[in-house]
Amino acid sequence: MGRMLGVNGFDVTTGGYTGVMEAVSRGAAEAGAHVVGVTMSQFEDRPNPYLIDEVRVPNFYVRFRWLIDHVDGFIAMRGGMGTLAEMVFAWQKLSLRMFAERPLVLVGLEWRRVLDSWLENLTVTLDDYRDLTLVDSPQDAIDVLRAFFSRAPAPPARVRARRTP
Repeated sequence: MGRMLGVNGFDVTTGGYTGVMEAVSRGAAEAGAHVVGVTMSQFEDRPNPYLIDEVRVPNFYVRFRWLIDHVDGFIAMRGGMGTLAEMVFAWQKLSLRMFAERPLVLVGLEWRRVLDSWLENLTVTLDDYRDLTLVDSPQDAIDVLRAFFSRAPAPPARVRARRTP
């Protein structure tokens, strides 16, 4: 994902640590992208070595705001609680029109399962998903970003979550 973002002219901001964040940072840096990591004083972990710039913040709340408010679009890969929290925070701000429209792309089948579960178990409607784009692959995510930023006439496929019986 990171390499594809970099090759396509996108800079990257991640949480700055290991796992998917490091993999995306590495791919983007190797492709020549500017890579920013937003790390926290509360963590003793070292930032990954592929960051060009590090923004060190005191806690999760400042980190969430920085990751959400200082970027032009979002791609959520499979992750843990932090990924889920950041995705939901970005989604809520988009839904409430708290900032300009920007893409929020969820990559992978696991997101469909999450969205389907929310439809079944929470007070969520299909219309609530209007600001999300669900895709199968990193290439699909790049296509969505390119279409959004070029204002291409072909809109990306929107989430078509389904209720399970």
